[in-house]
Amino acid sequence: MRFPTLAKLLAQGPLLRPLLQGLVLASALSFPARAAEDPALALGFYVGKWVQSGVSRPDPGAAFTPLNGHENCDWVDGSNAVVCHESITDYAGTTDSLYIMGYDHAQGRYFVKGTDYAAGGIISGTGTLNDGVWTWDSVMQVGDARIPMRFVFKSAPAGGRELAVTLKGEGGQMFEAQRVSYRKRP
Repeated sequence: MRFPTLAKLLAQGPLLRPLLQGLVLASALSFPARAAEDPALALGFYVGKWVQSGVSRPDPGAAFTPLNGHENCDWVDGSNAVVCHESITDYAGTTDSLYIMGYDHAQGRYFVKGTDYAAGGIISGTGTLNDGVWTWDSVMQVGDARIPMRFVFKSAPAGGRELAVTLKGEGGQMFEAQRVSYRKRP
């Protein structure tokens, strides 16, 4: 059995037209409501092509030195996750990273998994979004060493974002290791 197309139904008469237009409008209006209910869509904050500039240091006693880089983040699997490829250059040389962020609906939380090629590290952690501030508590595993890290992202003017990274130093104290500004590439 073949069903008539929407165009044919609309052409059949003025009585069906308002009903069908109402159904189409109701369907379209309900999409944003459904989308707003899915926390995974908030990860759109990261999507784009970014240029990075900032400062970094290896330990709390060291002076900050320049950091520069770029990052590309794209949706994966119909807006359920974001995958990012990042390359930065700082005091330690060039670091190339690949990671994925998503929302675990069963656990009710954000997650991140990734790798830092230069250090040979695996990064994993969980994130929260509160009042527009993203906080990611992660651990980088390099061999037997486990380095706790916290990444805090905030919106910045002109559609940019700001990042502060703290990590646990050799003495066990957390210290600010990076401050990074992101701006969209044209």
